Amino acid sequence: MITGFLGRRVKWETATERNPEYPEGKNDSRNSPTYNCYHHPKGKFFQTIIKKGILKVIDLIHSQLINEYDKDAFDYNDKRLVAIDMFLRRYVDVNFQDAKPYKSEFMTKIIDIVLALAKEDIYYRARLFDAINKSRALGEFELTEVEKNNIENFH
Repeated sequence: MITGFLGRRVKWETATERNPEYPEGKNDSRNSPTYNCYHHPKGKFFQTIIKKGILKVIDLIHSQLINEYDKDAFDYNDKRLVAIDMFLRRYVDVNFQDAKPYKSEFMTKIIDIVLALAKEDIYYRARLFDAINKSRALGEFELTEVEKNNIENFH
């Protein structure tokens, strides 16, 4: 028996079985991996190949934007981009304290890439601002207890 992420006792062969809290077809947001990242081949694949690949691609794009395309790619005169940049960087600085430098650097690079794309391309910039403006219509997203606990415990 193993205690599941949500504190339930579950019988789960982590090396060969999918997490029983997430059977096929249950596509809720996950509070733990679908496959154990230490024992199951698919979990190891996700952890060592997929996640590392994403990090490498983000690093490559980030460096190429400033080294090969435009040394000023991450500098903005558009006050709207500056405001978004400042807000997101403050958010990462405050809310990724436990994950420095690994996750905070990754998130900062994502911010740089998205805003550089918005700076460079009217298509993406117009839709970014439109999405931000329309997001007010969505109201506030309520966090689950597990999400609140995650922020509180890993702040």
